[in-house]
Parts: sequence; structure tokens; C-alpha cells
Amino acid sequence: MCDSHKRENVLDLQVFRDQSIAVPGERTSRLPTKSEPFIKGPMSLKWFQVAARQPGKVLAVGLALWYKAGLTCSTSFKTTGKLWKTFGVSRPAVYFALAALESQGLIKVDRNRGQNPLVTILDD
Repeated sequence: MCDSHKRENVLDLQVFRDQSIAVPGERTSRLPTKSEPFIKGPMSLKWFQVAARQPGKVLAVGLALWYKAGLTCSTSFKTTGKLWKTFGVSRPAVYFALAALESQGLIKVDRNRGQNPLVTILDD
């Protein structure tokens, strides 16, 4: 292969740096600011692996639950419609996801008619 052909296939990484795009293999040191929401840990990777294998919005609901746990500093809390709206999950999808997470032993759900469910995250 000639030299001019080799140069055409070379990726200019400076182009990515100039455009503030992450370059594969380079570490970025961006951390969330105090005013920016984040999901608090530590969290079990196994918990997320089991949740990720479930269909639909189950993983999104799991992330929302961990987010709420970080806000409340507790693994037991009542869920709200505002939480699900923030994560873009509909009410039917929430009920399906809560049942799926509960069947996998990842959460415990206390349901009372006319009230938001009380969720307890089970993380060994």
C-alpha cells in the first residue's frame, strides 16, 4: 500500500479534542457538580446485571430507585409520580418493572390501594 493511501486512513485525534468530544481510550475527569443530580453508590454490579436482563423499562426503574435512595439516604421509601416522570417511565411500565424487580429478589414492594408503593431495595 502506498504512503498516500495510509495517510487517508489515519484518524486525526486533534479534531476530536478541538470539538470537546471524548476520544476512545482517553480518560475524562468530569465529575457531577453539587447542583447536578447524580446516582449515589455504592451499588452492587450484580444487582444491575440482574435488572439489565429484564425486559422493557426495568433497568430505568432500577436506576430511578437507586437515585431516590440516594436522595432519601434510605433504602426504603415511597415512590412518586414525579420520580417516574423524571425518568420517562409510564405508570403501567412502573408497575411491570416493580413486579419484575420484586420477582428477581432485588426489591420488596408494599402496595396499599390508593397510595404510592413503599419500595425497599434489597442489596446484599
